[in-house]
Amino acid sequence: RQMPMASLSAIVAAAYGALDFAAMDSGETFLRRTVPSGGGLYPLEIYLFLQRIDGMVDGLYHYDVIGHSLELILTGNKRAELQAAFYSYPFVAEANVILCHAAVFMRSQKKYGPRGYRYVLLEAGHSAQNICLAATELGLGSLCMGGFVDSELNRILKLAPQEEGVVYSVA
Repeated sequence: RQMPMASLSAIVAAAYGALDFAAMDSGETFLRRTVPSGGGLYPLEIYLFLQRIDGMVDGLYHYDVIGHSLELILTGNKRAELQAAFYSYPFVAEANVILCHAAVFMRSQKKYGPRGYRYVLLEAGHSAQNICLAATELGLGSLCMGGFVDSELNRILKLAPQEEGVVYSVA
């Protein structure tokens, strides 16, 4: 069935949305978001495969945090391609949204070295939990999916190998 735009908006905002600007003791300001981030570096980029969303064209989108908007990357239903990428695909074939957390690894690793990878994974987990809570609040189901073919999903999203990659997804 169709998903209301308001439901999608609430889920995406919970996933990685901006809350406000906060001042630090140094006088600098930073953008507070719905999830904690090691060093406030926010290494994740959110990509969404959408189908049957009121007012939206089916396709692949990128979430613009500052504008709280979705940028269309590719039109059309990408479910045939996703079947080869997700091990749990039969369970999510009819999902309105498959949200992918892609990490730009150097955002965290430039400060924390190899440990930055761990922080990326923790952040993706915080975001996924928020998605599940928002979906439940809206009376929707959710399925967290760590089982996917990395190279295939990264290829579909056109991510740069060795620099960025999907670390978690939620339908």
